[in-house]
Amino acid sequence: MEFVHPRGRPLEQSPAPPPIGLHAARELVEHLEDAGIVITGKESMPAWDGRPMDLPYVMECLWQPPPHLEALVARERETSHAA
Repeated sequence: MEFVHPRGRPLEQSPAPPPIGLHAARELVEHLEDAGIVITGKESMPAWDGRPMDLPYVMECLWQPPPHLEALVARERETSHAA
């Protein structure tokens, strides 16, 4: 079977899916543990307490300026806090 992009070009064959099963799961857990990541089973449990999202805090966590812009961003923050 061939799949075609909406613009008409054929789509490449996708790679085989990763292995599934107990052996693959053990390898993944071992790999994560070697990296210092411990899976407890509670990772997908929400910790939200119902308060509205603090968008400025979220954006500060998600967007880190490149090193050459650090000083510019720091000056901008000082200016906005002083006003």
